[in-house]
Amino acid sequence: MTDGLILVIDLGTQSIRGTAVDRRGNIVFTTSRPVATDREGPRCEQDPAAWERSLNSILEEAGALKCLGGRIQGMVATGTLSGLVCLDSEGRVLRPAIMYGDQRSRPQAERIRAMDVFQDANTRNGWRVHSGDFLPQLLWVAEQEPEVYARSTTVLDCTGYLNLLLTGKRTMDEFTRFNCYSSPRAAELPVELFAALDLDTGRLGMLREAGARIGALRSEVARRTGLPECPVFTCSYDSICGYLGAGLSAEGDALDISGTVTSFGVLHGEQVIDPASRVFSLPWASAESWLVRGSTAMSGGVLEWARREVVGGDFSRFNEMVEAAGPGAGGVVFLPFLAGERAPLWNENATGTFLGITPNTSRADMARAVYE
Repeated sequence: MTDGLILVIDLGTQSIRGTAVDRRGNIVFTTSRPVATDREGPRCEQDPAAWERSLNSILEEAGALKCLGGRIQGMVATGTLSGLVCLDSEGRVLRPAIMYGDQRSRPQAERIRAMDVFQDANTRNGWRVHSGDFLPQLLWVAEQEPEVYARSTTVLDCTGYLNLLLTGKRTMDEFTRFNCYSSPRAAELPVELFAALDLDTGRLGMLREAGARIGALRSEVARRTGLPECPVFTCSYDSICGYLGAGLSAEGDALDISGTVTSFGVLHGEQVIDPASRVFSLPWASAESWLVRGSTAMSGGVLEWARREVVGGDFSRFNEMVEAAGPGAGGVVFLPFLAGERAPLWNENATGTFLGITPNTSRADMARAVYE
């Protein structure tokens, strides 16, 4: 069917979106539902039950469009980095999802970083450890909520959980495996590291390469929504999807992805291992090339915070204040580390700071400093 469509489900920090695209990449349909984040101190969580309700609503909306439902030939889901979800043997969610901005696993990240078995992997692979990664968060649950971990027969990232809702099958994509510090050349999880941490790899999903067929849309979901029992394919978390979708193919090809966070990557012919672990490399196109990359902890999220707390208005007012201040922001410099920092600092303890404030500093100067 030349006019077939792919329905993409995209769970972000602030919304979950459904978008149908044709084979030429044209958007035929799009809709979204807001997503609430529960943030207090180092805690950053979302409710998987709300994800499920929004997902069902999006699928029902798509299925109700007669011009759309019959054309959908496949589905793919993507979420944010991590978004750890714990489920019991009946598939019930045991606790809120731990999002990538959650910093409670900083002690676990520091301990992993200091382990000999990780140091060996770091030397060979250039990995770094961050509290937003899947493995430190899993270790945090095991140590701080042992009763939850004991009842968790399945632990998935949020992309894996969306795929479970769609297909009933437990999966982990190859790129999320790297957030467990697996070797880029290996096809399995780092069993030795998991054993040293007393963690069970059997609770995680089956490993799937990006683009692999997971299964078909569950019959009950298809009946309820009016969508076909089409195949569902695995992908990965959102920034990886951006790199895959951009079609990076030649050495030097680069992509900047800016949303709540910013990710930047460059395609290179060889693996780059930075002794300072500021950036890292992921195998690309079956390791024929490497994606050298890093992501910030917040970028668009900083703008949203400043709009609310510094500007006290909408983004049109924000822009007016920025224009009024002029270049240089009156000498004010803003360090945007509101949620720690990932590349190039990899410091969960970093905090945001305004520098250069004087009695003459205005809110417009501060707004301009955030933009700059």
